[in-house]
Amino acid sequence: RSTLFPYTTLFRSRTGHRGEVVTSTIDRLAWSPFGATTFAIVNLDGGGRIQTEVTDVEGTQLRPGARLELTLRRMFTTRGDVHNYFWKMRPCVDAEGR
Repeated sequence: RSTLFPYTTLFRSRTGHRGEVVTSTIDRLAWSPFGATTFAIVNLDGGGRIQTEVTDVEGTQLRPGARLELTLRRMFTTRGDVHNYFWKMRPCVDAEGR
């Protein structure tokens, strides 16, 4: 249990923290320091559907049915060195995606 992110436990207990891609898109028009940004609609295990940014993928890798898992990532850092974090999804680390 994290004292920095107490909502992590709450979020994972109410919904699945993994899911399956329904559809995805790549945004190549908006500027990003990391290149094109990938977004997906994901059906979460245990119920629920979210639109989310996807990380750790090449745009063409993401297909409907691909398994993803939630990951907490730093979104940006302010000039005062304050880090801002938010949920993204990435491909499942284990081979079974469970």
